[in-house]
Amino acid sequence: MNSLLYFPNSVKPSLISDTKLNPFAKKLPKGAEACLILACTADFATQPLMIFVRLQKPQIFRDHCEVSVPTRFIGIIVGPPAAETRVVDIGKALGTLMSDQVSF
Repeated sequence: MNSLLYFPNSVKPSLISDTKLNPFAKKLPKGAEACLILACTADFATQPLMIFVRLQKPQIFRDHCEVSVPTRFIGIIVGPPAAETRVVDIGKALGTLMSDQVSF
């Protein structure tokens, strides 16, 4: 299955295969998995809340990741509008933690 990718130097968007021409896909090791991190503010939130989920079977979320690799972890951070900077910083910290290569 091909995805629609936009490259800034191209005249028009083109359908290309993620694994063959996507510059991000070329840098990923075999068997790499993604972590989807969503951070937002909401009026109903009185303090920051974080939900972290590990999927038993990884799923491919084509609209949320630059490359089509299976997503194993999902992190959701919701906080009050007054704490927007803190919510974003928590999301960045989670992304940094999940970007380290782990070997077993």
